[in-house]
Amino acid sequence: MKKVFLIILITFFITAQSQIKKHKFNLGVRAGLNYSNISGLNSHYKTAYYAGIYGHMAFTEHYALQPELTISQQGTENATYTDTGSPPVTYTHKFNLNYTTFSIINKFTFADKFNLIVGPSVDFATGDKTHLNSEIDVAISVGFGVKATKNLGIEARFKKGLFDITDYGNNNDLSLANYQYNTNMLFQLGATYTFDLN
Repeated sequence: MKKVFLIILITFFITAQSQIKKHKFNLGVRAGLNYSNISGLNSHYKTAYYAGIYGHMAFTEHYALQPELTISQQGTENATYTDTGSPPVTYTHKFNLNYTTFSIINKFTFADKFNLIVGPSVDFATGDKTHLNSEIDVAISVGFGVKATKNLGIEARFKKGLFDITDYGNNNDLSLANYQYNTNMLFQLGATYTFDLN
């Protein structure tokens, strides 16, 4: 897994260097809050953090491609299941999931300072992998942002995983009745800072 992360990081910087001469290119950092859950579980949203770096390649005045490398804390709070035996017993499980995420974000700018965000990502689980069905997730992010200053921005995103990530899948565990597919979903709210390299 470490080799995969290294290859992604090297590819990211090689691509960035090759594009500097062709297009307006800048590096940036992003960080903020995650509000995450896992679909199909009887659970509560978890508040955590994300932080990462990105390369911003402006192809036109209104369109930019933004590769991102992000560390993201996700999961749920208090996923519960009640065994209806005699006496009934309630079980709880807390998902503390950490992901290293590589994303390709398409950014569309309008009215000079507003932008729409959409793009795919590949997420690699790190840390606690208890009850994970898959250590790799593929997700789609959509969102919007606004430039507060030339370099500082504020953005909000919704990210939805596509893979069944837990090993829960029937009515005798933490899954909701008749639901056998558990996917990551999270809201992100944070800030970006773009360094002007040109």
